[in-house]
Amino acid sequence: MKIEIAGRFNHPIGRVYEVMYKRFEQFPSRIPNVLEIREMERKVLVEGTHEQTVHRWTADSKLIPGFARPFIKPETLQWLGIADWKHGERVVYFDFRSHVFRNLYECKGEFRLREEGAVTALDINAHLDIYADRLPGVPNWFAKRAVGVIEKLLMNAIEPSLAALPDAVEYYLQHPDESLADPGSIDAPDRYPIRSGLN
Repeated sequence: MKIEIAGRFNHPIGRVYEVMYKRFEQFPSRIPNVLEIREMERKVLVEGTHEQTVHRWTADSKLIPGFARPFIKPETLQWLGIADWKHGERVVYFDFRSHVFRNLYECKGEFRLREEGAVTALDINAHLDIYADRLPGVPNWFAKRAVGVIEKLLMNAIEPSLAALPDAVEYYLQHPDESLADPGSIDAPDRYPIRSGLN
């Protein structure tokens, strides 16, 4: 499944990237059905220009149909987002993987910012491949039906989450002081606390 999403902002490109970088864990308040985005790890690969982060995304288990809940656990709706932040290029390459069932699906893509005159454009391009038959613990009588259910479930969790990102960015561009006293500047990486290891 190919995913293509576009956003446009009447703000400088540096400010838009800064919001994406600094506010990422706050985005669930603006993304339907996502309860939490929690940073698990952060690595500086090239000082000031390239970082890698790992976030755990948790979607609302209410997305799971009632009849499927005995077989599809809430952990199915958790995924790790491994992101390479290229500060100079203002591009983020991401790889979503199931937090528990590592081979259940693959979702890779990029968030790319670019200038269009006075407007900043955000292009989100991704490809989602789902291998629902790899989900363990599904009884044989439910297996064929489960494939369709799991595919729909994961698409309903991941695709709308990506689609809502431009709205989340726009919200925090319009509310720069909300829950963050000093947003800093991406051009001053020493102002960003660097964390490593698991939280």
